Amino acid sequence: AMARLRRIRTALGGEFEFEGWRKNGPEMIEAFEASERSYDEPQVLVWDYMVVRVFEDGSSLQLIHQIYKLQSEEAVDAQGEYAPPEDGYMLGLRTIKADGTRLEPDLIPGKETISMPNLAVGDYVEAEYVRVLGPPDGLPNGLLGDRFFFASFELPFDRSELVVILPEGMDPLIDPRGDAPEVQRSTGEEGEVVLRWAIEQSTPLVQEPASVAAREFIPSVNWGVNADWSGFLEGLRDVLADREMVDPAARALAREIVGEATSDEEKARALYYWLLENVENNNDVFGQAAVMLAGRTGNRARVLHYLLGLVDVDSQLVLARGFGSDQTESALADEETYTNLIVRLGEDTYLQPTARGIPFGYVSPALHGQDALVLGPVADARDATEIRLPPATGEEDHHRVEVTADVAPDGSAQVEVVETFQGTGAIQWRNDLEGIPEAVLEQRFEEAYVARMLNGASLESLRITGRENPEEPLVLRYAARVPALAREQGDARVLPGLFPSVLGPRFARTDTRRTTQVVGPPLNQDVVLRVTTPNGAPATAMQPVELEGPGDVRFAMSAEREGEHLVISRSLRVPLMRVSPAQYPRFASWCRAVDEAEAREITLR
Repeated sequence: AMARLRRIRTALGGEFEFEGWRKNGPEMIEAFEASERSYDEPQVLVWDYMVVRVFEDGSSLQLIHQIYKLQSEEAVDAQGEYAPPEDGYMLGLRTIKADGTRLEPDLIPGKETISMPNLAVGDYVEAEYVRVLGPPDGLPNGLLGDRFFFASFELPFDRSELVVILPEGMDPLIDPRGDAPEVQRSTGEEGEVVLRWAIEQSTPLVQEPASVAAREFIPSVNWGVNADWSGFLEGLRDVLADREMVDPAARALAREIVGEATSDEEKARALYYWLLENVENNNDVFGQAAVMLAGRTGNRARVLHYLLGLVDVDSQLVLARGFGSDQTESALADEETYTNLIVRLGEDTYLQPTARGIPFGYVSPALHGQDALVLGPVADARDATEIRLPPATGEEDHHRVEVTADVAPDGSAQVEVVETFQGTGAIQWRNDLEGIPEAVLEQRFEEAYVARMLNGASLESLRITGRENPEEPLVLRYAARVPALAREQGDARVLPGLFPSVLGPRFARTDTRRTTQVVGPPLNQDVVLRVTTPNGAPATAMQPVELEGPGDVRFAMSAEREGEHLVISRSLRVPLMRVSPAQYPRFASWCRAVDEAEAREITLR
C-alpha cells in the first residue's frame, strides 16, 4: 500500500518492491525496431508485461507495463484518450514520437480520461501502473490470480511476459490453456519462487462463428495458491451463510403461497410459479434473500431456495457448468467455469427459474449432462460435492409442423398450419408473446412470422393454446391465403420446399475451421406437408432421402399418397454437440445436403 510513496521511500534508503523487475520503455521500443518485425494491423501491442508480487498475508502488488505502436488513424483515435485504472497508481504515461521525443500528457481536473498529446501514425503510447490488492475475501487462506492472455482476436502481440513472485514455501496451482508457453521456474535472492512465462510474435487469432469459449484455446495462464474448488466453494458458502435471515413476513408470505399443499413437490410448484410471476430476475447472487423477496427483484434461484426453506422443503443451490462454457478440467478454481445457479429439489429435480414461461422441472438443454457443484447446504463445509445433471432424453425440446396446402390452378393456395412447440421453442414464444397486446397480435404475427414463412401470405385466422400454462405444449394454429405459393414452370406449376431448416447459413458458413464449433440449441423437428390440387394428389417421383452425419445428426424425407393428398414428411435431429475441426467438413457437407433436399420442388400437374 506504500506504492504511492515509492519516491520518498527510495530517497530515505528504502526499496520499491518492483526494483529490478521494471523495464525501460524506450529500450523495449528500440529492440522492437531493431528486430525489423512488422505486422499488417492498425496497431501492435509491442510490449505486454505483468509482474505480480505476492506477500505472506495473501496481499499482492501488480505491475502492468504496456506499449502500443500506432499504425493507422483508427489506432490514433483508439489510443487518443487513456482511461487510468480506478484501482491503479500510474508510474508513467506518455507519447513517444517516431523520432524518440517523449511527451507527457497534462492532467485536467474533473476529466475521467487523459488526452495523449500530439498522437500521429507511427507513434508509440506507453503506460505503466501498479495495482494494490488485499487478501481475497472469498477464498480462505488462498489467492487466485488474473488470467493472462498471450494473444487476442484484435491485434498482434510482439512480446508478452508474465512474472509471478511468491514467498518461499507457497505452492502454486498453474492452469495453462491453449498453446501457452512453458513456465520457467527459478529462485530469487531471498528464496522466493519466481514463475515466468514469455512468448513473442503472437498474431491475431481468427474469430470463427459459434466457437467454444475463447479461453479454451487462446494461449493463456492463470495461477493460484490454495485455490482449489473445495476452498473456492467454502468461500462462497461463507459469504452466503448469513444471506438468508428468517423474516416473519417472508415466512407468512411463503405459507400463504403454498396454501393447503402438503407434499414437497406441491409446495415447490406453488412457490416456483408465484416466483416467476412476481419477482424480476437479476444477477444479485449475494444479496440478502429477504430483501430481494420484499423488493420483488433479485436472483430468482436464491429467492426460490429461501422460500422453500421457509416452508420446510429441503433444497440445495447448485452451480452448473454450461455446455458452451469452458470445458477444460482444472484443479484451479475460477469464477467463469460454473456460472449457472439453479435449485436442486430431491435427487433428480432441478429448477431454473430464470425466465417466465419455463415449466417446473425444466432446465436449459445446455445444462443436460453437465457437471455441477453443490453450493449448499452440505454436511461438511469443506465438501466440494460434484454432481452431474440428468442427460437429455430427446423429448424436452421438439417442434412439429403440420401444413395442409390446397393449391389452386393459378398457383395461389389456402394454407392451414399447426405448429407445436415443446421446451425451448415454447418458452421463447411465450416470452415473445408476453408484451404484445391482443389488439395487434394478429397483425404482428402476420408481418413478423407468417409473411416470412409463406411469401406474401395474408393471415385469415389465428389461435394460440398453451400460452398461459408452461407445462403444456404451445400450439399455433393459423390459416393464410398465399397469392403465389406455386410458380409456373412450362406447362406445370412447382411448389417450393416449405418451412426449411436452413442449416447451412446457421452452422456451415465456412469450408473449414480452426476451432471447435458449438452446435445448439438442439433441433428436433418434424414437418408434415399435405398438398392437394383440383386434380387431387399431385404425382411425384421423389425418392426417399436419408442423411447421417457426425455426432448422431440425422435427416429423413419421404413422400406418399394418402387419399386426396400428397404427404411429404421430413424429420431432422441435431443434438447439442461440439464439432471438432476434423469433423467439420463432413458436418458442413451434411448441413448443405439437408438444405438441398428440403429445397426440392414438387411438380403439380
